[in-house]
Parts: sequence; structure tokens; C-alpha cells
Amino acid sequence: MPMRRLLPILLLALFLVPVAGAVRPQAPGDGTLSVRNGEGDIRLLAVRGALVGRLGSGVIEVEVEASRGDSCDELPIFGETKTELRKRKSPVGTVALCVLRGAGIRFRLTGEQSSVHVNGKDIDLSVVGKGGVMLKGRGDGPDGSYSLNGAEYQSLPDSVDWLLLGSPAAAAAVARG
Repeated sequence: MPMRRLLPILLLALFLVPVAGAVRPQAPGDGTLSVRNGEGDIRLLAVRGALVGRLGSGVIEVEVEASRGDSCDELPIFGETKTELRKRKSPVGTVALCVLRGAGIRFRLTGEQSSVHVNGKDIDLSVVGKGGVMLKGRGDGPDGSYSLNGAEYQSLPDSVDWLLLGSPAAAAAVARG
């Protein structure tokens, strides 16, 4: 009789241990950024982490490796109506910029991103990671809200505001490379 009771418990434990191992907390020093119903300009620089979002209408620009060729097709960005690949010189060599325009754009970027720029209306995004963030709302009326590193939501700033995503030490380490 006791073996019949023990077997379901052992089977349950057998399945829960791998699941518990797969669900891990964010890395030490990671921060969070959440933007709701944003209207304005959001830039992420030297961000290492994950970015998921939606853009009601506007432009998203993602810096990519110049070796990518003449295509932005591999980026996990959906719903754009126009895509353009621009190349420019920088102090570290040639960089490529994928510029995607449209309405109802959805995106999911992970890993290390040199630069991501979102400009438009109805911006909803979530970021977990480390790096630099620039926020600027439209400045005239409601322009959405944001929460940085778990703080309370507040209106997007009317003038340019540079902030750190994550602990200052972690964000500085990412910026140094």
C-alpha cells in the first residue's frame, strides 16, 4: 500500500526537477524596462538581453553586423511595410542599419545589440538585460509611461533622458565590452 502512494510522488518529482532547472531567474545585475502606450523616441545602446515589443506605427532601426550582406530578412521583426539596409562608417569600421517602417510591427530581439531605435506611436515594449537607454516622449499631452528597473510607472520624459538598464556596475561592464 505505501508503494502505491510513493510512486505518484516520485513520478511528480521526476518531472518537476527538470522544469525547475529550466526556469532560471534573470542574471545578476539585469534590469528591466517596460514602456506602455508610448509615443516618442526610445534608444537602446550596448544592450545585452532580450527585447520584445510592438509598434503601432513608426520606425524601428536595428544595428546589425555589416557582414550580413544586403538583407534584413533574418531579423525577428514582423509586420513592416518597408525595409531598408543602410551602411555607414563608424570609429570601429562599417556598420549596417536595418530600418523597418510600418504599422503593427512586432519584434523580438535577443542577445547583444549595439543599437536599437524605436520611434513612433503606440509603443509597447519590455526589455530585460543591461545597457544604456534613452527615452523621450512627445512632450505635448499624454505620451505613455515607463518603468525602469522595477520602479513605479511614470510619464515618458518631455526632454531626452539617458538612463542605465540594470545595476550601474553591470551596465558599465556591458558598455566596456
